[in-house]
Amino acid sequence: MGVARIEHTVRFSAFTVSIAAAGLVGLMGTDAGAADVMIYQDPAPGFVEQPFQPVVFNWTSLYAGAHVGYATGGKTWTQTFSSAGTGPLAIGAPVDYDMAGLTGGAQVGFNYQPSGSPLVFGAEATISLGDLADSGDSVTFAGYTKHSDIKWMGTATAKAGYAFDRVLVYAKGGFAFANEDFFIAFNGVQDTDTVSTTRTGWTFGAGAEWAIDNRWSVRAEYAYVDFGASNHEFTYPAGSTSPGLTERFDIDQHMHTFGIGVNYHFRP
Repeated sequence: MGVARIEHTVRFSAFTVSIAAAGLVGLMGTDAGAADVMIYQDPAPGFVEQPFQPVVFNWTSLYAGAHVGYATGGKTWTQTFSSAGTGPLAIGAPVDYDMAGLTGGAQVGFNYQPSGSPLVFGAEATISLGDLADSGDSVTFAGYTKHSDIKWMGTATAKAGYAFDRVLVYAKGGFAFANEDFFIAFNGVQDTDTVSTTRTGWTFGAGAEWAIDNRWSVRAEYAYVDFGASNHEFTYPAGSTSPGLTERFDIDQHMHTFGIGVNYHFRP
């Protein structure tokens, strides 16, 4: 009787363990299946999914930089007066000559690009030193030459451009000015006083600029500069070839400038 009871108890315990194990396996399977189920929820009212928008470079900034370049142009001296008279032996024929040289200087400016627009507007001021000294021989009076030397020049311009992300193509135009010395020489020796003047004119040009990063950019540009004609008086002092002689000339000047430069953009 005791043996039968023990056998019954063992069988009942085994059955109970089997039921518990089966339930545990089923529960684990249910949990694993639940983990694979994706639950979708409707977006909140008024929610609009926005498409991906890449970050676009904006040119708005104050900037300053430096440039180097090359300038070439022409001058024409047209005599308008001589205290010696008005005949062909007093008034010489016009003298034309070319000039060319290296330039270098600095610039400061401001760009503004409206948000979402490719258009860029701005203003810029430049100042350049130059090695632009040259001369032309008189065709009427042998041995006489007309000399000029541009010491420095500058511009103040407005500009407008179109941005292709980090590349800006622009045009610019405005006011130009230059400091220049003039004199007349005979056989290579200065024969008149030196006339120093600051000339004014206009300029128009175009260029392209590339933003290397958020702070630095490099550029290349061309500009035409026209100072028109200005009248200047020259006096032959004592010891010259014609002491006391006074002459006046209209001096016309235009230039083409080519340059490359680098800018630093001041950003927050």
